Amino acid sequence: MKLNFTLIIINLFLLVSCANDTKTSKIPAIDNQKEPEIENEVLPMYLSGKTDENNGFENFDLIDYSTLDNARPKKNVIHLVHKDSLPKLYKIKKPQIMELMMWGEDDFYNTLVFVTPGDSIHLEVNNGKFEFLGKNAAHYNFYLKADPQRNNYSKLSYNGDLELYKNQVDQVYVNSKKIFEEYQVEHNVSREFVNYVSNELKSEYLYNLSNPREKSKPGKPNYNSVNGLTETLKKTPAFRSDGVVDLSSYYGDISVEDFKRPDFVNNDYFKRSLISYIRQYFVNHEYLDYNEENLDAELKFVNENFTGEIANFARVKILSDYYNKGFGNDKISQEILLREIQQIEKTDAREDYKAVVSELKADLAYRLIKLPESVLSEKLISLEGDTLTFGEILDKENKSNFINIWGRSYTGEQCVPCLEGFEKLSVNEDIDKLDRISISLDHDEDRWEKDVRSFQAYLNPREQFRSVAPPHKSMITTFFKMTLPPKYAKIPRYMIIDNEGLVLYNNLPSTNDSILLKKVLTKINNQKSTLESPQD
Repeated sequence: MKLNFTLIIINLFLLVSCANDTKTSKIPAIDNQKEPEIENEVLPMYLSGKTDENNGFENFDLIDYSTLDNARPKKNVIHLVHKDSLPKLYKIKKPQIMELMMWGEDDFYNTLVFVTPGDSIHLEVNNGKFEFLGKNAAHYNFYLKADPQRNNYSKLSYNGDLELYKNQVDQVYVNSKKIFEEYQVEHNVSREFVNYVSNELKSEYLYNLSNPREKSKPGKPNYNSVNGLTETLKKTPAFRSDGVVDLSSYYGDISVEDFKRPDFVNNDYFKRSLISYIRQYFVNHEYLDYNEENLDAELKFVNENFTGEIANFARVKILSDYYNKGFGNDKISQEILLREIQQIEKTDAREDYKAVVSELKADLAYRLIKLPESVLSEKLISLEGDTLTFGEILDKENKSNFINIWGRSYTGEQCVPCLEGFEKLSVNEDIDKLDRISISLDHDEDRWEKDVRSFQAYLNPREQFRSVAPPHKSMITTFFKMTLPPKYAKIPRYMIIDNEGLVLYNNLPSTNDSILLKKVLTKINNQKSTLESPQD
């Protein structure tokens, strides 16, 4: 029998604009002018609810996409724990589309909601179903009707026939628009709701064109390509022999003007598609490589076509993307990034944007620096039960070390990216030139040992260690800014540290990008050889 829990009311502060409501017959392009200063009034948003799930709302996330990096929970995920204290008051500057996720004992709940200042949202979860009640319930229930399983696009996948894939994506979008039009007739919704949702529907459609869905394992959703259309096509035999695609026909009637909409900069798919179309279509690099030439081209396009918040967002996101793809791991590219960061610091960019570049600046400072004693003295346990310090593990054979930090999710589930990385890392010849060290952040020793045994085909037992300290208190995760609320860390994380604790690279590219990872590892191995060669 399921129990009945009530979600305690929380206040979320939003800044509401005093500007008049916008007409929505057709979304106009905003002129490329400086945005006017608007006075804002702080209003609370109330969230309450009840559920028949036995674990109540212990695993309930409300995700705010207004910040730059959607994958940074410490910035934008309100993690509600029924048995714990309530979160601090949370500020959302404008109306926007947010995401709700909840893990029950047997079911996973996920939907999007359009929220505005002053809203009172009441959620009920019964018999495995979400439902919103209250004055503006129509604003919250649309996605439950249009895409109840959140899988309209994730069921699709590109299989080598680009025309077929486009037709399938087009059909999903046509169906979504039809449902949306019917929904407006059946429900009393605001023009603001129509404006925001219609743009996000289009943005999601555009992003699924520019970043085609790739086939996943059976039973898993098909995810968007990380590297976009160009790199996806290169994997297609027909394209490799012909090499010709009419992008204007594929993307349709899309222009820069479609993205001059600062009012949508807090919406997830609008931001995704903006950057993707700059990189994949408008700039259209000959080779999609994260190098100085392409960085300059993207920043030049932004500076010539956007102003205000759109320009600030795009600049910061581009720098963040390039850094995460390995740009900045040598002296020249590091200086380029620092120069661009200094330019952003002089602008009137939002504080959360500046916080991102400040983190990039701090991360760049870690390159080629010695770890402090507090980190080197961190205690780790081997599979044999021996306790060693991090420094002792690093100090062997006068070689550099490839560090793989992994573990479980904060709900105790397997970390899928970690597991996928094991197999790819095990066959990487460039890593074989280094000593491998795997550090698990799992606090459950028996579970850790079982996980290592389960993946012994890819994990060498002699290279396995577990952190004694909890993830959020580890000096290693703290030093490398990996900690995430409530009590965990962002994983997986790959880094290279030499035998004396010198940080050669603190954030290697994902194993999903094998080509880039190989480039970076080759460069680091060459740099290390130079550093170790005798001096005249």
